[in-house]
Amino acid sequence: MAAEGEKPTASAINSNNHEFMVPKKEIGPGPDDIPKWEKSEAYRDLIGFLLAMNDAVKGKKISDARVFSPEAPGLVRDLLGPKHADAAEEVSTYLVEGVGNQTRIDYGTGWSLLDHRVKTGPFAEHSNQLWNISAVPHWEKVNSGLVKMYKAEVLAKFPVIQHFLFGSLLRINPTS
Repeated sequence: MAAEGEKPTASAINSNNHEFMVPKKEIGPGPDDIPKWEKSEAYRDLIGFLLAMNDAVKGKKISDARVFSPEAPGLVRDLLGPKHADAAEEVSTYLVEGVGNQTRIDYGTGWSLLDHRVKTGPFAEHSNQLWNISAVPHWEKVNSGLVKMYKAEVLAKFPVIQHFLFGSLLRINPTS
């Protein structure tokens, strides 16, 4: 496990002898499995990935964003090449489910961001979190607060995590 303040990293996968699988749900039927999730390899690896992506987008403009193709398995298979083609179905499932789906809005600050578009009246009253964030003078403080909020309000909530899918790449096994 990573030391305090150090970013965790995922183990390298040797695709020559790795057995990929279609991810499945492992949390539930109730919130008693949240500690199992928070101590899992998947949680550690996901936090590491989120922090790495967070660092990677610093200094980028929204106009630099790319559109993700709905043909994820084929796209992933092409990107991975023949050597790692066995991973395509598992990886594409994580990619597609990782950005939400049409029946759930349960990712990050999406609720507040959506709310401020449809409500009227003083901004501070109908979008309190966004109003509070707008008063912080430095982006680093906002960013670290959003990461903490994501961990507490998304990754620690059973209604969200019950839908998380585990496979050979994101494992529910406890960290060592």
